This record gives sequence, C-alpha cells and structure tokens, in this order.
Amino acid sequence: MKMRTWTALRTLLILAGGLATAVACTHCAGRPLPEDIAADLIFYNGKIITVDSNFSIASALAVKDDKFLILGQDNDILSWAGSSTRTVDLQGKTITPGFIDSHIHAIRASGNTVSLEETRSVAEILAVFREKVRQTPENTWIGAFPFMSVDQIEEGHLPNRWELDSVAPNHPVFIFYHGHLVATNSLALKEAGITRTTAPQKWVIKDPATGEPNGWLLEDLGGRILRFFPRGGLEETVEEIRRMSRELNAVGITGVIQQLGGTTTGRNFRALERLRRAGELTLRWRLNYSLPPATPDDRIQEAIRNLGPPTGYGNEWLRIGGLGELSLDGWWEPMDTAYLREPYEGSYSRQQGKGDLRFSIDRLKTICLAAAENDIQMSVHVAGSAALDEVLNVYDEIDQLYPIASKRWTLEHGGFLPTPRNLEQAKRLGVIVSTQQSISYFVPRALREMLGERRASSLFPNRTWLDGGIMVAGGSDFPGSPLSPLLGMYASVTRKTAIGELGPEEAISRQEALKLYTIYAAHISFEEDLKGSIEPGKLADFVVLSDDLLTVPEENIKDIEVLMTVVGGKIVYQR
Repeated sequence: MKMRTWTALRTLLILAGGLATAVACTHCAGRPLPEDIAADLIFYNGKIITVDSNFSIASALAVKDDKFLILGQDNDILSWAGSSTRTVDLQGKTITPGFIDSHIHAIRASGNTVSLEETRSVAEILAVFREKVRQTPENTWIGAFPFMSVDQIEEGHLPNRWELDSVAPNHPVFIFYHGHLVATNSLALKEAGITRTTAPQKWVIKDPATGEPNGWLLEDLGGRILRFFPRGGLEETVEEIRRMSRELNAVGITGVIQQLGGTTTGRNFRALERLRRAGELTLRWRLNYSLPPATPDDRIQEAIRNLGPPTGYGNEWLRIGGLGELSLDGWWEPMDTAYLREPYEGSYSRQQGKGDLRFSIDRLKTICLAAAENDIQMSVHVAGSAALDEVLNVYDEIDQLYPIASKRWTLEHGGFLPTPRNLEQAKRLGVIVSTQQSISYFVPRALREMLGERRASSLFPNRTWLDGGIMVAGGSDFPGSPLSPLLGMYASVTRKTAIGELGPEEAISRQEALKLYTIYAAHISFEEDLKGSIEPGKLADFVVLSDDLLTVPEENIKDIEVLMTVVGGKIVYQR
C-alpha cells in the first residue's frame, strides 16, 4: 500500500489554514522546518513493518515528542527534519513495533539467592548451593528462583531433600521452579512445619520406600515455603526492576503484562510508581492484581472490592491490569498437576492421574462474579484440557449476569486440544488467549514424556485458536522460558523445539506471529489505539532488527539481533 507522503500531507495541512501554509512555504524555500513542527527523530533507508490494518511497509518514519509523526518514503520524511532533528540511516535494516510480553513474571524475588541458570546436572546445582552455604551464616535461608528447565538437567529432575541436605545441613534452602514445584531440604521442611501428614497430601511428594516427604512440594504447598524466606525491601525491588528492564529492552520488549503483581499498596506497584515519577521507566508496565490463595470464600467479594482501582487505571507507563494469573490448575512439566481430560502418560509425582484443580469451581465462580461486579478483567491460568472446559463454562455463566464480551477476559496459556464447543464459547465471549510458544521450544522432552505426542503437539494451538476467530497474544512466562520474543515467533512459525518438531499443524505465518507480540498483545490492555503498531499519533515504541523478519530464512528468525529499542521516542537500548 502506498504510504502517506509529504505531498499529500502538505495538501491536508494547507487546507487546515495559515499555520500549514507557513510550513509548506518553509519547505518549498528549502529551509529547515521550525523546531515546534519539525521531527525530533527520523529513521530512513530501511524496511518499516507497520503492523497496521493493511500490514503496510514504509522506508522511513518520523517521531515528534513521544509519538509517531509520519511515515512513508525517504525523501518525503526527511523533509520533516529541522536543525535539531536526529536522523538515523538504517542501511536497509528492519523496524517493527516494540514487542509486548503479554504474560511475564518480570519482577523476581530479591533476597539471599543463588543463580542456577548455567547448571546442567544435580551435581552442578549442589555445587552452587555448597559455595553459597560457605559464605552464609548458619540457619540463614538460601533460595533460588531460576530461569531453567528440567530438560537441561542431566538427570531430568531437581535434587531431593537428602541431596540438598548433603551440602546444606544447617541452612534452610529451596529451589522455586516455575511456581508449581519447590524443591527443599530437611531444615526448610522443618521450619515450614511440613511433614508426611501435612495436607493436602496430593501436593507432598514422598519417597516410595519410606513414605517420608522427599522435599518436592507442589502448587500452594510449595508456596508456603516463601512465607519464611526473607525478601528484600522496596529499594531492592526498585533495583531489580531497573536490572530487569535492561534485559527486557535488550530483546526488544517495550511493554509487559506483569502477572501476580500484588496490589496498589504492595511493594511492586510502589517501586514502579517511584520509577515512573522519576521518569526512569524504560518500558510500559501493566500490573495484574493478585488475590492471596488463603482468602476465605466468604471474604472474596470484599477482598476484590478492596483491591484498588478498576482495570485500566493509570497512564501509558503504569496501568492497572486484571486479576491474574489466577491459577485454577497446575502445570504439565514436570509436576503433572495440570488438570487433563485423560490421564498423564508419565508422572513426576508418581500419582498417575489426570492432575487436579487448585481450588473449587464454586470458588472460581465467586471470584469471577466479584471481578465482573467491580470492573476487573479476569486472567485465569489454564494449563490442562479439562481446566479449559471448566473455565470457559464459568465465563459463560458469568456472561449471563454481566456480559463479558467487551471485557476481554483471558485464558493464560490456554491448555490444549480445544474442542468445537471451547472455540465457540471463546469467540462468543470475546476471550483472548495468552500463549507462550517458547515453553514448548524449551522443554520438549519433558512435555512428550508427560503428555504423549498427540497432546504435546497441541500445546499452544495457535493455528486452531486463530482459525476459530479467537485473538491470541504472545508472551514468555519468564522465568518459565527465555525472554526473547523472536524465539517465541520462531517457535510459533516453525513449531520447532530444541530437539525437533512438535505440532507443525499448529504453525502460523510470520505476520500472525508478529501480531501476537505487538497489536494483539496491546488488545489485552485495551491499548491498541496507543501502541502495538507504527501509525501516526501512536506511541513511538519500536525496535530495529538486524534482518527482515518477513523474508529471512525461517531457521534464522530466532537468531535475528535487536540492534536498538526505542520507547516513547527515546533510545533505551543500542547494541
């Protein structure tokens, strides 16, 4: 499509009156434009993939203040330069809208922790803890919140309590794996009061020979450990956000939806608000509320009513999201706690069942009803196929009382093997599915072992959802998988994993994959008119890529480099 040019825009401006006539005359005289009209920043001689409604392509763009001013062909856009305009020759490089991660846990816990990212065996994990123990006073907690996968561990599992005891007999230690599995040692179990009789029994994994807890705790029971772990304060959280923001900008991320963000009185929001007021934020945050799991059923309505402002409150830098992710069920790997229609094929917990729900359907109904009454968007974690059925049925019930089609409630992860009824419900209810394809790339071996080929191939069934008329947004679920949106796009387009292909029938096009991480992700936060595409008047959030996402060989998509990230017209990362 031919882009808006200087000639066409000049005509429109002249029709608008005297100011436009003065601008046109200045241009015709060959003089730079006045500073109050001229662009602040111009990128030219490139390929600009706009992701507008026509997926238009331009060669140049101009930015004024924090928004896109105009885009089109080089000569037309360069004529918007003033004496102070910075111009950047792209030398054929590609620009896309800034990437938005629709599902992330970006603010990681601070405190006395170790990093396990580079470990590849139980022995290496133990060595890391051994060194930390040597530097830490006895009876001091040591935690790990790793970005890792059991697929990268030689033994295919985390260390048990006795293995951790061998390097940390006098320190309570734990590994918090994806929020659904915590591996602990004996002293951590003792301090948390967890024994062989602790309820719920289904969340305590036991040694088959002795019946004693082996240190692997599932779901909410694992979360109990965190109550005893001393966290850092507000200052540490501010520094963690600064550090994490640098990592996010480096992979082209200009906006995130932070899951389980807390409340407006919590540490995460206060830290972000401090940085916002200081003008230090380098990406746009949408903070989802979290509801404490221990909230009694008869206090849910009051608790949700008192969470804070409704969904959408805030500005383009920091905005209140929905309630979520609210985890109705667990996870597939390696915990086998996602709620399935049919039994697992493999079992980390040795329970050999279909998984289970973390709380009752009646409780979910109460939460969703209170959210609808208080104009809070719902974002429910759905990993298993049976959980998918349950959540959509609950959404359907709530819709009879409070129509939700305009509220953009979400399915986080979205399960697998959606049925025709699932597709009909999701489309009719205006549901958006938040998908994280790079998880499949990262842990294919464990997924195949737990689910079998048919179900593992249907994880994140993006093709099925899109063909059913359901919008899909992309994310990482970091630290559950790598941050890179380009890896997520690669996996969505090729359906390849670290060790082969998984579900090629669910592959989507490159254009669709880019929409997942831009305009579709913006829809979740009702901000598609502000961001997610490169169009005049929208926020100037974009990335410069080393290669053309639309034409580079498929296998090279994951290797495309982010050369520059721009947020609100300011360069926040440059390679």
